[in-house]
Amino acid sequence: MFIVVKQRGLNMKILLLIFIILSFTISAYSDITDLTIECGYCHGYDNNAAPPLYGLEEDYLIEQLEAFRSGERIDPNEIMPMFVEELNDKEIKDIAEYFSTQ
Repeated sequence: MFIVVKQRGLNMKILLLIFIILSFTISAYSDITDLTIECGYCHGYDNNAAPPLYGLEEDYLIEQLEAFRSGERIDPNEIMPMFVEELNDKEIKDIAEYFSTQ
């Protein structure tokens, strides 16, 4: 009986750990600020840096981010690939939607 309870407690801890890992994996960011904060370092937070992102068409932004991610578009400073290489399609769409609506 004691062994079963101990094993059941261990199983619950394992399930809890799996749940925590999956929750971080499924939702890598809690809101759009987590995704876009680094964009402002170069592109500005008040749309006065070059090149500005605010107000650009969502489809254009998606196309450009995907091109940087795939290596089709080259950044001579090699900055953009570092930021977009780990983004998934949903994150790219969310970023593009955010900037297109600002």
